[in-house]
Amino acid sequence: MKFFKLENHPKINLKLDLIIIFLFLNLWIIVGSVGYYYLENWNAVDSFYFAVITLTTVGYGEMYPTNDASKIFTAIYSMTGVFVFLSAVAVAGAHLMQKIKR
Repeated sequence: MKFFKLENHPKINLKLDLIIIFLFLNLWIIVGSVGYYYLENWNAVDSFYFAVITLTTVGYGEMYPTNDASKIFTAIYSMTGVFVFLSAVAVAGAHLMQKIKR
């Protein structure tokens, strides 16, 4: 399966991709934290906590959005956030596989 050999492709720089996706992941956590801070009037720690458990799809259930605006925000944040989180995991896995194959 030749097409799975990403490390031989000259245009792919997995180290740069890893840095970019994790910066974007951190930015997305900040967006969620600020959103919940203002929409739900939670403190910074609770907002960060809810943003992370929503992004990772854990959802313990002790906190939840209580108004329509935050429910819509959560729906959009979780749908796009899962993609960001899984992209970060995929890039990290590709980077690890590249290191193992060397």
